[in-house]
Amino acid sequence: MSYIGKTEPYIQQAEAFSHTAHLVYAALFMEQGTGKTKVAIDRSVYNFERGKIQAHLTICPKSLTDTWVEEIVTHCPDRAKPIIAVWDSGLTKATIKQLESVLYNTDTSRLTFLIMNVEGIRTPKANKLAHWFIRRFKVHAVCDESTKIKTISAKASIAAHGIADYSAAKTILTGTPVTKAPADYYSQLRFLMPAPLGFSNYYSFRARYCVLEKKVVRLAKPQLNKKTREWKKTREIIVITGAQNTEELKKKLLPFSYFVKKADCLDLPPKIYHSRNTELTKDGLRLYKDIAKKIVTEIEQDRFITTEIALTKLLRLQQVVGGFLPSDDDVDATPIPGSNPKIDLLVETIEQFPGPTLIWARFKAEHVAILRVLRAITHSDRIGEITGRIKKNEREETRRSFQRGQKDYIVCTQSCAGYGYTLHAAENEIYYSNTFSYEHRIQSEDRAHRIGLDHKVNIIDLWCPVAAKIDVDTKLQQTLEANCDMAELCTNVRDLLS
Repeated sequence: MSYIGKTEPYIQQAEAFSHTAHLVYAALFMEQGTGKTKVAIDRSVYNFERGKIQAHLTICPKSLTDTWVEEIVTHCPDRAKPIIAVWDSGLTKATIKQLESVLYNTDTSRLTFLIMNVEGIRTPKANKLAHWFIRRFKVHAVCDESTKIKTISAKASIAAHGIADYSAAKTILTGTPVTKAPADYYSQLRFLMPAPLGFSNYYSFRARYCVLEKKVVRLAKPQLNKKTREWKKTREIIVITGAQNTEELKKKLLPFSYFVKKADCLDLPPKIYHSRNTELTKDGLRLYKDIAKKIVTEIEQDRFITTEIALTKLLRLQQVVGGFLPSDDDVDATPIPGSNPKIDLLVETIEQFPGPTLIWARFKAEHVAILRVLRAITHSDRIGEITGRIKKNEREETRRSFQRGQKDYIVCTQSCAGYGYTLHAAENEIYYSNTFSYEHRIQSEDRAHRIGLDHKVNIIDLWCPVAAKIDVDTKLQQTLEANCDMAELCTNVRDLLS
């Protein structure tokens, strides 16, 4: 295959490109850090030079739009004369001018790139623009982190499928196509084809590749049956308990898919895991036990409470473990009187593990407290933040500064910085607190464990186990060890109490 890219590919990138370059649709199931973005860009350039496409459209999480611009600049050959625009709902004169250069390009020797966020394509304005673009040009549509559209009924998924249906070529990218069961494949594959693997609807696909069981669950509130005038207290649901026909599924996927894990293709230094434990203060322990007792009472008395509702109650306990009185995740949440054992443990851990460090924390009040103590112990401004309250351009500048060695610490949230960012300058990742999502965890860990890494990465968890009826940190630890979400580990509300 005759193609010369701008950058030299790694072995797995060359194999992925060779396998998928000529295909109308392709799935790059390449684990985080193995370089799947370059393969997608090379696919576009290859097909552009052969007259198969005229333009490229990327649909990705909002946090990745700037990363895509950087990757295109890095990997797209100069001979393609790329023009790049990013859709942003907050249109300015500069972004409008940038968009117009792509939307109205008449120079057929130039490959145009339009990058849109998956959260925005469901809005009328963005969706209309995307459809105008794919009707004006022969487009290669790429969905990055395609698990974001794994729910077939979600508005973003429906919008993405509608865009892909009119595209000349299609590619999905993700390192974790299945987070729970093979049913996760269906909506992602629907982006590539109208009837994924020959199944015209999700339910027939699920029935073929998942083990299903009927389960009776209690309703959050009794519902009145209008016909019988009886109160309904339970309902029957179908739950996925396993996978089946996996060899058949894999055989169907292989012709247009490329699978690779980091362990199989990269000689990366290892992740080294550590755990550090601390204990609550007397006041903190008293508060924790009082809240835990109330939650247990609510669970035992409310026969219709769901696992999802019960898990939201655990957020109160997580806040206490982090050193704060329960609140609505407000920046000004009140610290528990006295010292904060977890902050003290963080300081101790930083001293034990010097070097560039990512610190992951769930709550805004934790971010503020961590930033304050970092400034106090380092006496420097070489500290950054990548969280939801920081503007997008500031987050990207923080990332670049960290990679250039101009910052020593970044305080991050898993939901914000956990996807797409390359932060392999980090030598340590400290988890002050976690979300209940296993996907958040594995994605965030791999921000530092990527191509280009030349040192080991320490992954350090700060835990605060509590001898109480509900021990939220111990439950989280069990969740990570079981490679699942908290909701999967605690499928029954009573599981939270054991």
